[in-house]
Amino acid sequence: MQILVNELISGLILAVLALGFTAVYLLLKIFYLALGAVYTIVPFSAWGIQFLTFCLN
Repeated sequence: MQILVNELISGLILAVLALGFTAVYLLLKIFYLALGAVYTIVPFSAWGIQFLTFCLN
């Protein structure tokens, strides 16, 4: 059951990402690469903060 929930959440995150790219592309008519950078940096930063707090405890 947990695997199903994890995959559902992963799929929803990807769907939101795709909607963000689509909304920007439809409005500006350009593929906005900075949006991809934000989607890459934010989870990595969250993981780094979680890793550091785990190591400090």
